[in-house]
Amino acid sequence: MAIFIGAVLAVLSIAVIVYPFLKSRASGRERVPIVGTDSDVPDLDAIYEAIRTLQLEHQLGNIPQGLYREQLDSYRIQAALALKQQMESQAQDEDWSLEQEIMLARSSLAQANGHAMPCPNCGAMVSVALTQCPECNTELGPPDQVSRGGPET
Repeated sequence: MAIFIGAVLAVLSIAVIVYPFLKSRASGRERVPIVGTDSDVPDLDAIYEAIRTLQLEHQLGNIPQGLYREQLDSYRIQAALALKQQMESQAQDEDWSLEQEIMLARSSLAQANGHAMPCPNCGAMVSVALTQCPECNTELGPPDQVSRGGPET
């Protein structure tokens, strides 16, 4: 009985040790597919890690030269698409910050003219006639206090 339990434990130990090697070899043949649209592009870190893994597998001789070149080209295309998407999002962020500056300039002009003032809680522009902020529902006080710039402290 002890020999049987020892044999079972030995087989399980060997299986635990061999499984990662078999899994990596099987997954080495199934690489990330070529991306069709910008929305499917994975992040750059994942692409770089996949390229490193591909290069290691090729150096170990697990991937033939033709398949290596094909997959490497696929990863390069994905990386280029991810970089393009990243650059476009940064351009949109710059546009958004410019819009924010314009909104701040307009709000300061409106405040100077007495039409609106910023909410003390959220900063949204609120008409002087309102007693409650429409964005965060903060109580602003009576309209006569709001038009003077809020309650005195």
